[in-house]
Amino acid sequence: MNDEKNNRKVIVGVLIIIVAIVFLGISFAYYIMELSGTANVGVAKWNVLVNGSASKTFTPKFTLDSNANVVDNKLAPASSMTGNIEINLEGTEVAVEVLASVDTSKIKNIIGESKISVDVQIDGVEDNIIRLPEDGAFNNSNGKKNVEIKITWDDDNGSHNEQDTIIGQTIENLEIPVTLTIKQYIEKQ
Repeated sequence: MNDEKNNRKVIVGVLIIIVAIVFLGISFAYYIMELSGTANVGVAKWNVLVNGSASKTFTPKFTLDSNANVVDNKLAPASSMTGNIEINLEGTEVAVEVLASVDTSKIKNIIGESKISVDVQIDGVEDNIIRLPEDGAFNNSNGKKNVEIKITWDDDNGSHNEQDTIIGQTIENLEIPVTLTIKQYIEKQ
């Protein structure tokens, strides 16, 4: 019986301590302040013109690279043509990635897979990233960029002369689809 009374006293004491801790914990006040607000941030501008236009289509003009043995604006074995496309980024406030592609599948079906090569450069550099200028947005002194696309018809050291001759006798024009994708450059972390 004594053990029972002692157990009850211990249980009641523990309950009193728990209740006291709960009440003491609640009764102590602390300072709190909750704030809310609205952030006002600017949005980076995107202003891109291709060959002076905001149109989604363009007609690239290719001209024969200097070659005294081929008539101007014609492509032949051992010659190349270059198309220049001006990108105007004045007012754009983000770095830009330029992806230029030339669909040479029609040409390769006619001329051959190994005979056509394509090279793309921006302002003479083989890098498709146009980083923001150090002073901020692109402006009239640094916003105009030249995308140069060069298509070369290799002569394979004369190993396909018969095929080249047939092409020269039967093909008047070649369609060269060019796709230019200009997008915000996001650096991968």
